[in-house]
Amino acid sequence: MKKFIFLLLCIFTQSLFAGSSFEGIAKNIKDSFVYKEEHKVEYDEKGLVKKIETNYVDANGKLIGVLKSQFDISPYLPQSQYIDSRNGRTETTSVSKDEIKITITEPNKEKKDFVLKREDNMVMGQGYHNYILDHLNEFKSNEKRKILFVLPDKGDAFSFQLKVNGPQVNNPDFWDFRLEISNFLFGLFLDPISVTYSKKDRRLLAYDGLTNIVDDQGKNYQLKIKFNYPEKQN
Repeated sequence: MKKFIFLLLCIFTQSLFAGSSFEGIAKNIKDSFVYKEEHKVEYDEKGLVKKIETNYVDANGKLIGVLKSQFDISPYLPQSQYIDSRNGRTETTSVSKDEIKITITEPNKEKKDFVLKREDNMVMGQGYHNYILDHLNEFKSNEKRKILFVLPDKGDAFSFQLKVNGPQVNNPDFWDFRLEISNFLFGLFLDPISVTYSKKDRRLLAYDGLTNIVDDQGKNYQLKIKFNYPEKQN
């Protein structure tokens, strides 16, 4: 199941500017650098993400992969493409009024195609960040919400619970959120993902959990990520 949480890392990473760039530094449990995320983002008039491109770069400066998403159809369901630069694997999602199409291609393997019917409470990939931003001023501490999260690698959607842990004791501006799968059996193999937002700046500050990037053995990294935003952006 861990392999199917492919976009949760990069859904939480924007600022209030119409266009901006920033980075995330991913470290393991030993506090060692694993990779860097380089984000370029465009926003709409509501401050939601309109378009984002993310480059993943390893410790040697080598490109791991590129993720591109745009939200011309839905703020929560992006049309996206992720290309793994190491093996050529490509994962593409396209969204229409009624359905979501997912295509996965890998060198020397048969192409996989999936079609899902759209539902009102669906969220996918980087659209999860837009979902949080869109409701940031409505959330109440200890509130729980269920969302139907689309996992393109699985070609299906699953029920997840979003728990609003609320403001931190030492800094009420920092709000913590926890995402976990609703199915108990799946939950035994999938650790929750925790994120921290600045409510004032509407920015993701930290991420802790499974990422969409795999290691040399093909296993998804479990990492802590801190996001850095320039003081001034054009």
